[in-house]
Amino acid sequence: MATAVSEGIRQWVRFQAVGAVNAGVDWGVFGLLTWVAPPRSVAWLVVENTLAVLASLCVSYLGNSRWTFAGRKTGGAATMGKFLGQGLVNLAINNGALAGLGSLWLTRSLIVGWGGLLAKAAAALMASMVSFGLMRHWVFPHPEPKPATSEPPAGR
Repeated sequence: MATAVSEGIRQWVRFQAVGAVNAGVDWGVFGLLTWVAPPRSVAWLVVENTLAVLASLCVSYLGNSRWTFAGRKTGGAATMGKFLGQGLVNLAINNGALAGLGSLWLTRSLIVGWGGLLAKAAAALMASMVSFGLMRHWVFPHPEPKPATSEPPAGR
C-alpha cells in the first residue's frame, strides 16, 4: 500500500513538472496568438486556445510517456490513440470552461483586459486534474501482471 501511495505521489510530482513545461508552451503560444490577433469574441479566444493546447499536448505526450509514467505501457498505436482521446477530453473541458468563463469575464472583468487570461487559468486547472486521472489509469496503465504458473520448476 505504501509503495502504491509513494508511486502515486512521485507520478503526481512528475506530472506537475511536465505540466509546468506544458503550461509554458500553452501560455506562450496563447500569449503570442492573442498578442498578434487580439480576440474580439469568445469564439476567437477558443480558436487561439485550441492551437495553444494542441502544441502543449505534443510536449505532454513526450514528457509523460518517457518520464512521468516510464516503466508502464507507453508505446504503440493503442497508447497513442488513448492519449489522443485524453487530449480531446482535455481540449473539450479546456475550451468549454474557457468559453463559459470567457464570456462572463471578457465582458464583466473587474480587471479590464485580464478576463481571458483568468478564464484560461481556471480552464487549464480543471482540464489538468481530469488529464492526470485519465493518463494514470487509462492511457499509461500498470503493466498486466504475469499469470502465475502452476507448473513445478524444471529439474525436479
